[in-house]
Amino acid sequence: MVRKFLFLLFFILPGLKSFSQNYTLSGSVCDSLTGEPLAFVSITYDNSGRGTVSSIDGNFNLSLQTKPEKLVFSYVGYNQKNVFLTQSHNWEKLNIKLTPKIYDLNEVYVYPGEN
Repeated sequence: MVRKFLFLLFFILPGLKSFSQNYTLSGSVCDSLTGEPLAFVSITYDNSGRGTVSSIDGNFNLSLQTKPEKLVFSYVGYNQKNVFLTQSHNWEKLNIKLTPKIYDLNEVYVYPGEN
């Protein structure tokens, strides 16, 4: 009986994890105005704080054990983009376009003088 238990524990149970379904998301992130790829964009899923970053060419790969509901793309100087994943999405290649933030700054006057 102990031998059967050990066989089950060491050979059968670890193999069951290999049958679980993995989800792989890949794609690219680029600027919506110029079309240039954006490097090192932060990509998180389901507000978990876990995720990945895009490569220097703007490409990313994300392997998950559960199907995510939402991806969040954030980058300095760009508006954050939330992408809700549905059955109709092409899971093999997501093309994300981020829009730049527009800042309207007031004039600054600099006068010469002593410190």
